[in-house]
Amino acid sequence: MRGCIGIDEYRHWPDLEYAVNDAKSMEAKLRDLGFDEVIPIANKEAIRDEILMLLSRH
Repeated sequence: MRGCIGIDEYRHWPDLEYAVNDAKSMEAKLRDLGFDEVIPIANKEAIRDEILMLLSRH
């Protein structure tokens, strides 16, 4: 299982433009390489609890 995290929208910092797109590209590449379970997390979903849950599912 692999996770791809991309955050473009921040509350206290300027927004980014490509982090979510980069994470989506990485997800596609991992799937092309044969990883079946790839979990994307983006923007508002990328909260501490979700990231820790993803890390604990290895």
